[in-house]
Amino acid sequence: MGLEDKVMPGKLITAPKLHIATFKKAGIDFTASKYTVLVYFRGSWCPSCRAQLREMENACAELKAQGVALHAITAEPDSEEVLRARLLKKEVPDLSFKLHSDPEHRLLGDPYDFYTIMDMPASFFKEDYQNFTMVNPALLLVDNVGKAVLWWSWKTSGFDPGWQPVNVDMDKLSKFGLIDQMLNIAAQTSEVVSDPSTGCSGLLTRMRPVIEDVLPAFMEGRPVKLHVVTVLSTDKKIPPIAKPYVALKAFVGSFFSLLYFILIKAPVEWFNKVIGNSINYDNLASKRNS
Repeated sequence: MGLEDKVMPGKLITAPKLHIATFKKAGIDFTASKYTVLVYFRGSWCPSCRAQLREMENACAELKAQGVALHAITAEPDSEEVLRARLLKKEVPDLSFKLHSDPEHRLLGDPYDFYTIMDMPASFFKEDYQNFTMVNPALLLVDNVGKAVLWWSWKTSGFDPGWQPVNVDMDKLSKFGLIDQMLNIAAQTSEVVSDPSTGCSGLLTRMRPVIEDVLPAFMEGRPVKLHVVTVLSTDKKIPPIAKPYVALKAFVGSFFSLLYFILIKAPVEWFNKVIGNSINYDNLASKRNS
């Protein structure tokens, strides 16, 4: 990953090619700095992404002194001002680097299969969120001629859930369908994974590159270090729309588990035990008679 293509089982993850004119039109001028870091994040609703943005802000001044510009890109479909306002409400400081809303995925490199893309029912989080097609965590280090010289995504680390946009009519989902889809996404991304290059392990959704290590990793020709971001306790709350549904689902699950134990599992175990004892007794009796 970086200076050379990284080969994965059955897959070649190459450096994404960037359409420089498109980035420049969006206010990302690669010639203005020695290097540019493009960080793709899921959205302002994402606790791990907010933690990553806080880390980026803490490192921004040091990176700027090294000639590195930071840009954060999300497919969340709103203006930069709206994104900043949402983040401020969620304890992310006023960021000193640019945020870019890219719902049409114009600021992605080519090929797209470098990224993990999926439908996101963001209206699950209420407020004024709209549903959109989300780009999962990724990072590019780009030189001043617009060439990606180091790249990271879930797929370069071998984490390939195989997600694709599922063409669900997100706006027509019922409230319960919306919550179910969101809980399924949460379940899929809650697995603990281990990065083969760096040995870092943790929840997939919280795994991120160490932003201060991006330039040193490139200079040394090695993969960027990963770590598990620290999520604030206030970021772990279940959105109000989900609380009654999650509680009801947990109750129904417990009720049917108990019912299954009483009506099926316990009688079957008792029956097996009785039959087993009977068989053992018959075997013993036949041996004595013989």
